[in-house]
Amino acid sequence: GQDTLEDPLMYPRAEVTTRERKTAQVVMLEEAIRSVKTKFNVTFDSFVSKKQQSLGRIDEKALRLKEIAAEMRVPEDHPVLSLAESEQPENVLQVQDTEVSAAKWISPEVIAEAAAEAKRLAEQAKGDDKVDRALGQMMGGSLAGETVQGKLDQELIFPVHLVLKEGDEHSDEQLKELKEWEGEKKKLDLEGKTVL
Repeated sequence: GQDTLEDPLMYPRAEVTTRERKTAQVVMLEEAIRSVKTKFNVTFDSFVSKKQQSLGRIDEKALRLKEIAAEMRVPEDHPVLSLAESEQPENVLQVQDTEVSAAKWISPEVIAEAAAEAKRLAEQAKGDDKVDRALGQMMGGSLAGETVQGKLDQELIFPVHLVLKEGDEHSDEQLKELKEWEGEKKKLDLEGKTVL
């Protein structure tokens, strides 16, 4: 094997005995490693650029084939070619949103801006939609009178605690509740007669 990595300044392995020689050898080995890595990166980049050029030419030809197939009315499907993940080392440091499982953090300023925008849009829509506003205020939100029909379907149940046992009398609070209940019952009966 080559102990000197083709560098005349490097010591053979057996001669690296003193501290100064070891330090010098380490510095020279680090430089040799850096040189090999740089040569590899240059070669790799040239091959990737050549492959991208070839893929571009293939894509142009595939596009022309699709045009010809369309003119001939023949369905033609060509796969889309691209570089592999291992050929794109810069993508290792890029994180896609699909790779993150946690919820995205949103700053309080952005939340406040979104809330203000939503409020502004709601007020703008509220001011523009006079029909919905009138429907909500005057007719209970329904043209069909569903709210009135819903009231008619209600049954007013006599409160159990107002039922007297033999010999008992109503207290003032119970009398007040009984009058309120009777008033609601009359009101509900009147509404039922006017609708029907």
